[in-house]
Amino acid sequence: MKVLIVDDDFIMLKLHQLRVINAGLSPEPQLFYNGREALNFLLEAEKMDEQYLILLDLNMPIMNGWQFLEALQQQALRSTIRVVIVTSSVDPADRQRAKDYPQVAGYLEKPLNRQGMDLLASVFES
Repeated sequence: MKVLIVDDDFIMLKLHQLRVINAGLSPEPQLFYNGREALNFLLEAEKMDEQYLILLDLNMPIMNGWQFLEALQQQALRSTIRVVIVTSSVDPADRQRAKDYPQVAGYLEKPLNRQGMDLLASVFES
């Protein structure tokens, strides 16, 4: 399973990249600054029929996390995609809205801590 990290905050991208590598989830997670970049990557990689775990921020320019999830639902991708939202939003409405998307396997607050990494590991192994 390949890991993609989507966040417009460079520091969070690098921090989460290090945590993913150190946890042994991926030696080289792919980094994207917005949902559009990640979606374009997935559309290009569709021929590979890969499995992906995506760590997705919600609040980003160009294409935010919600727009990314909507676009993902509209695509007929063969790839298996699991999304864990990793965001600074503590709004209960966002947490509830995330449940509307079947690809979303979890909702975590930034930055990733030990409990968050445990959730990622369980999603990665499932």
